[in-house]
Amino acid sequence: MQLPLIFSLLYFGTFMAHGGFGAYMFYRDPKSPVNRVFFALCIALAIWSFSFSIAVNAPDLETCLFWRRVASACISAYYGLILHFVILLTGHRWLTRHKGVQYLIYLPILIFVWVYSLSPTLAPSHYSLILTEIGWLKLSLTSIWDYLFNLYFMAYMLLFIKVLWDWYHNTQSLQEKRQAKMIVATFGLVFCLVILTFLIRLNNPTTVFPEIACIISLIPVLSCYYAMKKYYLMTDRQLIDINESDLILIGHHSEKVFLYLSSFLMFGGCLNFVSQYLLYGNNFEKAFVFSAILCLTGFFLKITHIIIPSSKIKEYISIVIITLLIPLITFRFIEQSS
Repeated sequence: MQLPLIFSLLYFGTFMAHGGFGAYMFYRDPKSPVNRVFFALCIALAIWSFSFSIAVNAPDLETCLFWRRVASACISAYYGLILHFVILLTGHRWLTRHKGVQYLIYLPILIFVWVYSLSPTLAPSHYSLILTEIGWLKLSLTSIWDYLFNLYFMAYMLLFIKVLWDWYHNTQSLQEKRQAKMIVATFGLVFCLVILTFLIRLNNPTTVFPEIACIISLIPVLSCYYAMKKYYLMTDRQLIDINESDLILIGHHSEKVFLYLSSFLMFGGCLNFVSQYLLYGNNFEKAFVFSAILCLTGFFLKITHIIIPSSKIKEYISIVIITLLIPLITFRFIEQSS
């Protein structure tokens, strides 16, 4: 197996992990603002990883550049979402009291998304892409916008650490202190590794070194998942007990089928994309569209399960979706076999 394909599959696996953890945390308490921001953070990481899975093994420079620009939008949003997440998580008094400050967090993101992703003149000039033995890589460039982005990154990370430090010292809860330690340790490790790889690439621009930021970002996401399971981080425990009793004690088998169907569709969509495009190199648009239909349908079912209380309506929705998907999947396999 060639190295570009290995990295492509690794990025795609990271995409599935980020999306899965984000959806699970959102499902635990969908009405909580902190869970919603964490979900948005995981979605940004998932799209970042998915874009890299296509870009690293792209068939040509134009395709690689397009997906690189998509990834850059998510990278720009990542640090702002982290800061917003930790502000909501810790309930920082001054920052949560002034709602305007929370919105100002996203102002630099809009600027950098325009510069690195959307601008027809500025965006392409920031990418020097080369094809190496491990796939397409971006050479380090140093423009005024790169310096400003590094300043944005460092400033937001320092604010991130400051907010967590205040939380650790001000809380009287031993459980929250443990949560703060875990989050600081895991995010701190990732930031140090990101800075280290950035310095290596900056000092050795021609060095063939894979970009692993989106992969190692799984470490803090996993730590949040562990803290949720052990310390009920971002979780309304009473609400979770009610949800679990609905599925287990009362025995709503139709709701279980509903959830299994949605998970099966999302997993099937991802598996179809891996097999049809990454492994067999079939047409990207056909593989992507069909996989996206399956994944979005599964995601729609999960969201429907959360926002619609009536089991009967959920059952009708699942029957309609299955009825529509059967001919679609049948024709798809007929087309492939021919």
